[in-house]
Amino acid sequence: MAVENTPKLRLPEFSDEWETALSHEEFDYRNGLNFTRGSVGEKIKVVGVGDFKDNTLLSEASKLAEITIRGNVRENDLLSEGDLLFVRSNGNKALIGRCLQIGPISEKMSFSGFTIRGRRKGSRVSSEFAGHLFRSERFRSYLDVAGGGTNINNLSQRILENFPLTFPKDREQDKISSYLETVETKIEQLTRKKALLEDYKKGCMQQLFTQKLRFKDGQGNDFPDWAETTVGETFDWVRTNSLSRDKLNYGANGEVQNIHYGDIHSKFHANFRQGLEKVPYISGSLRADFAEEDFCKPGDVVIADASEDYTDIGKAIEIVELSDPPLVAGLHTYIARPKGWKLVLGFAGYLLRSATMRRQTMRIAQGISVLGVSKGNLATLTLELPHPDEQRKIANFLSAIDTKISLVEDELFAAQDFKKGLLQQMFV
Repeated sequence: MAVENTPKLRLPEFSDEWETALSHEEFDYRNGLNFTRGSVGEKIKVVGVGDFKDNTLLSEASKLAEITIRGNVRENDLLSEGDLLFVRSNGNKALIGRCLQIGPISEKMSFSGFTIRGRRKGSRVSSEFAGHLFRSERFRSYLDVAGGGTNINNLSQRILENFPLTFPKDREQDKISSYLETVETKIEQLTRKKALLEDYKKGCMQQLFTQKLRFKDGQGNDFPDWAETTVGETFDWVRTNSLSRDKLNYGANGEVQNIHYGDIHSKFHANFRQGLEKVPYISGSLRADFAEEDFCKPGDVVIADASEDYTDIGKAIEIVELSDPPLVAGLHTYIARPKGWKLVLGFAGYLLRSATMRRQTMRIAQGISVLGVSKGNLATLTLELPHPDEQRKIANFLSAIDTKISLVEDELFAAQDFKKGLLQQMFV
């Protein structure tokens, strides 16, 4: 692999040419521990693939799993400050090669057999600088070639050993590492802030939809008791299409956009605003291909009727804002359209994602490898509806939290893009 020696972006006070070396000249690599449930011997904390997440530095051991290994842990199986840990094998191929640096942890700990440890042995490349380099696009590109393409199944010590390192002198390495760590600290702070807001929202929903927390009316009086009804009494069903993902595109090739059930599972917000979501088009579609009643309307609830797990089965969004082009719902979705004026716009999206409704939906799910829910069974689910004014207060309150989460999320994405740009330009 030919390597250039000058990065596109450099700190202004440096101009020396960078050096190159194969990774094995600066680091030793070792596979992690294998263990079984029946092992008898020493207990020890172990870093596994699940501890990587989006972290770049492991700085505390309290959440690590403790396992029992056969016999005693050897000194060479322990982790030390400055070690680099790589995901060697995982069902999610995107995780393979992910790099985590070990921080100053006094507790004794080891690493699982699904990981590889890199330990510094040379003096030319710092662990901090190497960690950033192993998280750069250049390392991912190297894996695509050395690992047999994007379908790499396992990272080996040999692949890591043959990775060509390019690096400046110590002082420039320190400056680059310090600068990138500042960006990473910002990303970690935003990630924690987003998680805290999501937990807060989850707690509020739990209190609101179990009626432990109630709003008052404009005069400070209690609202009436919630009225019990069913999904079938509250919604009519509207026809959807059966177009699979390969019939959709994001290039505006078509006149109609389509809600795919996978997007309900993974990215659409509970309150769906068409202009703010990334919605695919139906390839080559014409508006005239659809009847007017097929198009989504504000207040419609779109429910995913299939999933591989209970977390997403029956997950729903409410259409609260539409823009051009016209919108329909597709494969493995139901459109539930409100009857009359029982529901205030923006309330049903939260109601159907409440813990109470999720538990009901999971109970009616059927299937083994793929779960499904039928319209008939959905229609029997019990809904508890507050007075419209209380619905409005609940929807506005939760929507305000969602707005705060979205603002943090935007800031987080911007910081991640900024870091990605730095990694592309500050390394060669």
